[in-house]
Amino acid sequence: LVGFPLEKTLSPAGPVSRALCRVDHRGRLQRLEEWTRLERSASGIGRRLDGGGWQPAPDGALVSMNCWAF
Repeated sequence: LVGFPLEKTLSPAGPVSRALCRVDHRGRLQRLEEWTRLERSASGIGRRLDGGGWQPAPDGALVSMNCWAF
């Protein structure tokens, strides 16, 4: 799996979906979480939730851009 910095994968054209990589203290992948409606706003990078809420993305988040190798 190749991880990309979330902030470098956002689109100026609107919200995107990304697989957020959750890693342990050694940087090993633990799980992937599908995040939809990711965007940059005045309060930072995060996603819009159903009902209008906002969830900030973790600082330094890495995301998958569908490049897998086994």
